[in-house]
Amino acid sequence: MTSNTLLYEPSIALFPEGDDILIFYKKILKFANAGHLKENGTILCEINEFTGKILKEWLGNEPHNYSIIKDFQGKDRILKIIL
Repeated sequence: MTSNTLLYEPSIALFPEGDDILIFYKKILKFANAGHLKENGTILCEINEFTGKILKEWLGNEPHNYSIIKDFQGKDRILKIIL
């Protein structure tokens, strides 16, 4: 992790408690599925470049359309979910 990230991002966003590195994405999806996002609504989240593969595996079991979008350097950077 770069020093710039460590200096300007809250530690809770970088180092969640416990072992589940997908905790924030799961909570966001649960919130959206609870009626807080209309059908065909879109969720966009910035992701860690090393989390894309893990997210694909997890979302492969979910009934939503999703994609991982690469940034201008070709790194996995955006998670897009359509409900």
